Amino acid sequence: MVRGPDHARARAGLPRTGLGRISGTAIIAGYLAFVTALLITVAQESVRPATAVFSAAVIAAAGALLLTWPRRAAAVGRGGLWQRESVLPGWSIGRLWRLSLISCGIIAACDAASGPHLVLIGLLTLGPVAALLTARWTLTAAAGCLAVALGVALGVPDQIFATVTHYVFLAVVVAVGTTATAGAAVLQHQRP
Repeated sequence: MVRGPDHARARAGLPRTGLGRISGTAIIAGYLAFVTALLITVAQESVRPATAVFSAAVIAAAGALLLTWPRRAAAVGRGGLWQRESVLPGWSIGRLWRLSLISCGIIAACDAASGPHLVLIGLLTLGPVAALLTARWTLTAAAGCLAVALGVALGVPDQIFATVTHYVFLAVVVAVGTTATAGAAVLQHQRP
């Protein structure tokens, strides 16, 4: 029987790490709903309101579940990474990182729901910029990767997939994500 790192941590008396089953399931369900909506959009060559609203609702529900994510980080103690104060006074690293991921999800849901009439791909840069304030380059890079992945997927409902316009939006998201990651690396070096 193969056992993961959480099993070893539990045997050592340390708290488990990572997402719980409910949070993980909600996130996966949100992504599956989004991908399903994109596939339906491609097959129908248009965005139907019911398709857009359903995918947006599932993504919003997954984001809401992330906001109420159990406070596992609190079990680590005051010195735990997720509980440390970020660059933004009064905000923990974990709270800011969740905000960066949720903001990307909300922007993606609104963009998918609006169809080709409103392109919000450029606003996905909010995710890595918010994650920059965690002063952790890995968290900022993860938020940037999520923003780029969502930007690629949103090209379909925006009806700009693989066009020059889509590439320009993606280049902006990549540039901001890379710059934010470099900035977070500098901040992390200054504030260990």
